[in-house]
Amino acid sequence: MDWHGQGIAAARAGRLDEAVALLRHAVKAAPKDAGVHADLGLTLARQSDWPAAQAALSRSLELAPRHSAARLNLANVLRKMGNDDAARDQLEQLLRRDPHHAPARFNLGNLLKDHQDWSAAEAQYRQALLANPDHQEAAHGLGNMLLQQNRLEEAVATLQKTAKASPRPAAWHDLGNVYRAAGQWADARAAYCQALNLKPDFALSRYVLGTLDLQEGNWHEGWQGYEMRFEALGRPLPKSRLLRWRGEVVHRSAALLVYPEQGLGDLIQFARFLPQLRERFGRVAMVCPSSLLRLFQASFPDIAFLARAEDETGFSHFIPMMSLGALLGITEASLDGRPYLLAGESSALSVNGLKVGLAWTGSPAQADNRWRSIPFDELAPFWHTPGVAWFSLQYGVEADAPLRKLPDGDFADTAALISQLDLVLTVCTSIAHLAGGLGRPVWLMSRFDADWRWQNERVDSPWYGSLRIYRQSQRAQWGGLIADVQRGLGT
Repeated sequence: MDWHGQGIAAARAGRLDEAVALLRHAVKAAPKDAGVHADLGLTLARQSDWPAAQAALSRSLELAPRHSAARLNLANVLRKMGNDDAARDQLEQLLRRDPHHAPARFNLGNLLKDHQDWSAAEAQYRQALLANPDHQEAAHGLGNMLLQQNRLEEAVATLQKTAKASPRPAAWHDLGNVYRAAGQWADARAAYCQALNLKPDFALSRYVLGTLDLQEGNWHEGWQGYEMRFEALGRPLPKSRLLRWRGEVVHRSAALLVYPEQGLGDLIQFARFLPQLRERFGRVAMVCPSSLLRLFQASFPDIAFLARAEDETGFSHFIPMMSLGALLGITEASLDGRPYLLAGESSALSVNGLKVGLAWTGSPAQADNRWRSIPFDELAPFWHTPGVAWFSLQYGVEADAPLRKLPDGDFADTAALISQLDLVLTVCTSIAHLAGGLGRPVWLMSRFDADWRWQNERVDSPWYGSLRIYRQSQRAQWGGLIADVQRGLGT
């Protein structure tokens, strides 16, 4: 019986359990056939049985070290198992024997990209294209690497070419991202729409188009697109046995549990809506990160704040916090920009001059943190601003500069300190929302392709009446913005 052939046929038909059983019979019948082990390994990988796939592919290579497909598949399996070093070793072994192996170049480029080694990833994608000029996935990867290096014109040209040559939703979507980085909003919208024309259920483009709508002040459409964020970003909804509240009228005895999501700045921004929920529910509670617990408890006394949601007893509904924009129908007209957070008492800062708090970087865990953060060395002109006493609001980051370091604490401690400052100067991070929510004067140093909540071109914000926006005139260039801020400090 042709166990091997029948196993391959079953795998091609998608009958993977049957295929594995047949291929295991084939291995027993021909234990030294490298191809049989390789096909078994590939089929096990399709079942996400990574350890078994690794064992089968490794055996294939023991029998036939020059089996390129087996080595490529083994590298992919090792990556799935989280062993990128071993995966890279397999790819480099393959390329030493066959430098023109385009799939290996492409996969090595992907590995280097995931480790944010942008220039090395670019080199591998270019080598893949030299080996196979029609390798559109490599061209797509190259376009994204050019974006990561802020080479926008090259990125546009590369992604335009591959999107037209091989129409794929992801290529059009990423072309939209490049246009957006360049501030070409209409072109970005057209590219996202083209992605949706090709794949109407493409959640990522619907979500990103929603953020573009919010950025341009199209509130209703924006919130609808924003509701695609869980599917688009591959994030699970909160695990809850409760009914998800979708804005319907509920009985006054109903109780709502609000689950946090995204970053701390997002939670501070949307906490302003919690009191509105008490108008609809008899009881409202929020699962709250410990760093925000004291601040929120002091600011919203009618809301219960829980350190964890181990028991949902007593609640009838739940909602992810960032869905409040859509369900409450938030528009610019409904945002008054007034403060809604309360700061506790703090010892007066006994220094002369204008007391300015500074935050120059966000969480490194955020994918685009390097674009919104200012390299510390570029802040040097600030230290020469006469009459300013600088205070670091950058907890957990050491800086060698004339910055007074404040004691570490939670957001309640930070709020108390900010209440003693004359001005907060910050990039797009949680400090901007904290200072704005407190109603303290805050200047936002925004990247060129600003986050959706700061909208386009405006110097103010409907979210915070005390906030003023300084924007980059070019992406990744902070010098002009810093000079503008210095001039502002001098007036």
